[in-house]
Amino acid sequence: MLQLIKILPVGLGRFCIYFSVLISGAIMSPALWAGTLDLSVSDVAAQIKFESAFDITDIYFSVGLSSFDNEENIVDVDGSSGFVGLALTEATNGKSRVGLGVRLNKFSIDVNTLGGVDVEGGALAIGGFAHLFLPSNEKLRLRAEAYYAPDAISYDDVTKFSEFSIQFEYNLIQNAVVALGYRDVSVEVFDEDEDLDIEENAFLGIRIEF
Repeated sequence: MLQLIKILPVGLGRFCIYFSVLISGAIMSPALWAGTLDLSVSDVAAQIKFESAFDITDIYFSVGLSSFDNEENIVDVDGSSGFVGLALTEATNGKSRVGLGVRLNKFSIDVNTLGGVDVEGGALAIGGFAHLFLPSNEKLRLRAEAYYAPDAISYDDVTKFSEFSIQFEYNLIQNAVVALGYRDVSVEVFDEDEDLDIEENAFLGIRIEF
């Protein structure tokens, strides 16, 4: 873990430390329950995410880290990103749940096209999610997320951010889920008209529930 922190940009290195502390504290804290740890990988990116709920409330807390290297588009980008988020949620139809909230995102991006440009910045994105258990078979689930931040709530080099993902899940064994999905993440930088495509790929994932 320390070696990973050393090679990350300073801001994301600190974020990685905070991520570890938050997960450790969340697992041990009696104020949090029903935690999940997700790991997903695609051809160009990998993401780890922790999510939990505060006891006796409908407020969900999440934190995540991603690493990406996307050479599939005209603009070649690689780097790291992280986020922390809060969402107000509500149960619908038994185990299904929907939520609305915010995520504070941080990006460190190397744009390798046109001689190379370093991008540092982030955005306070607004959005939500829906996690649906199919009534015909509770082992099958559908999850979708969408977050967006315009220039007004983006900072430093980032002027716009958007993320959308959808995934189908199967409860393979108790407390473990496998997922197949699609994720699209893009940022606009330096007030340019063209977005940087961080990821727009299918992915495989697993989730551990505790």
